[in-house]
Amino acid sequence: MPGPTATATRERVVALRQEGYKQTDIAEVLGISQSAVSKILKRQREAGNVRPRKSPGRPRLTTRRDDRQLLNFSRRNRKLPTSRLRRLWRRYHGINVSRSTVNRRLLQHGYRARRLTKCPRLSVRHRVARLLWAREHRRLHPGHWQHVVFTDESRFILDRKDGRQRVRRLAGENLRDDCIHETTQGGGGSVMIWAGIHYGGKTPLVVPDGNVNAAAYRDILEFHCLPYARRVYGHNFRLQDDNARPHRAAAVREFLEAEGVVQLPWPACSPDMNPIEHAWDALGRAINDREVIPQNLQELADALREEWDAMPVDVINKLLDSMPRRLHALVRARGGHTRY
Repeated sequence: MPGPTATATRERVVALRQEGYKQTDIAEVLGISQSAVSKILKRQREAGNVRPRKSPGRPRLTTRRDDRQLLNFSRRNRKLPTSRLRRLWRRYHGINVSRSTVNRRLLQHGYRARRLTKCPRLSVRHRVARLLWAREHRRLHPGHWQHVVFTDESRFILDRKDGRQRVRRLAGENLRDDCIHETTQGGGGSVMIWAGIHYGGKTPLVVPDGNVNAAAYRDILEFHCLPYARRVYGHNFRLQDDNARPHRAAAVREFLEAEGVVQLPWPACSPDMNPIEHAWDALGRAINDREVIPQNLQELADALREEWDAMPVDVINKLLDSMPRRLHALVRARGGHTRY
């Protein structure tokens, strides 16, 4: 919010008005708004001077320089709570204000407390490998990605909550039945699923019986993935999977070599580069938006299959079209985390 206009500017407004200038011309000459010119002239007529009215609120206890010092504290460690910032401000600069004042100053500059973004831990080796991979693949023709089958597994919990749900209640109503989220041990159980996406379609959703180990993953490739991919592409496709241990097991590697399947090189800790991760997000939202929420694991598995089959192909195509942008974002981030 802008402060009061400088006294010299106010006096200049009155002088130009006395010379016969219009309010709009004065505003253009002095670089202020026409409404500000009008208020200054009104103040001069009513009070006989151009001094701004006294603010009805309490006087401001900090200067702009003080605010910059607070912002520096916050930028050096983004996770510092308000109480800690308040103590640092007082210790090093002698500014004794309340926590609410600290919050207001930060909010005035756009610094609002938000949830931390969850991303995989990246070592220096991971960042270097991701950057080299992005540089190697970013110049590929966009049509290259239309012949890649992106695959992955995901686990869906029966009692799935993302922590963002809110409830409107009065003080003291926290134990009302409609203000409580009851939890179950382990989220009530979970369902593991596997699927793949490609430009123009997606594989059927597979619900393995138990965890996906090397033997289970080999069976998925043999009976689900490769037959589907060959019906669509023949042998003109590349298979993408991540570096999970079952995917890199010797039995799986030997099977793919015997089948003549070409795998897309993939850097470790790079879910942001795999568009199927966003397909899992869309699938989770679809489950949460269902009118009848699954009550057991079998209902959850059936619902996942239904929502997967109903996912529009346009959604899949948009995800595949984002591959060049993902690679450029990874290069700009020097192998670090991207917005994807």
